[in-house]
Amino acid sequence: MTYMGYRNIDRVFALAERGKLSKIVGDNLKLNELALGMMCFMGKTAIDKEDTAAINEGNPYWCYWLGWDAMAAGMGLILPTQQQLDLSYVGDGSGAEKAIENRTLTARNRLSRTAKFLRDNGCLRLLRPATSFAGGNKKTAIWMLCLGEDDAENDTAERWARRVLHLRAR
Repeated sequence: MTYMGYRNIDRVFALAERGKLSKIVGDNLKLNELALGMMCFMGKTAIDKEDTAAINEGNPYWCYWLGWDAMAAGMGLILPTQQQLDLSYVGDGSGAEKAIENRTLTARNRLSRTAKFLRDNGCLRLLRPATSFAGGNKKTAIWMLCLGEDDAENDTAERWARRVLHLRAR
């Protein structure tokens, strides 16, 4: 996988500094570490706003569309434990397979809940929801990271992404 959005990571940490990735737990404000991890993963795979060559070729910046499964695998959320791997060699070999299946489902749920948290905090916008059609023609969601310094910069990024991806304006 090619990682192009290294400059996006600075923007993600700027969101963290402003408290956009924090949640109230009891009487304290705590960093939502999964939200930070998600934003970093999405940011490293998304085109930087500064990548004028990619943008001039008609590519959207700050957009992520690899899906939850790619993110879960890339973030190490679905790796089986050593004990599960050891048990898979003892039985019919399905132990690790089942563990990965269970962890994938858990990871999808955790990432979906965290995406809602990020949307509610103004860090993500859903440009196109995931779709699934009969026959397996599945499309992953397209998310735009709100990495601008203000709403106007994020609105400009969204308009550009919708234009080049041929998506309706919201």
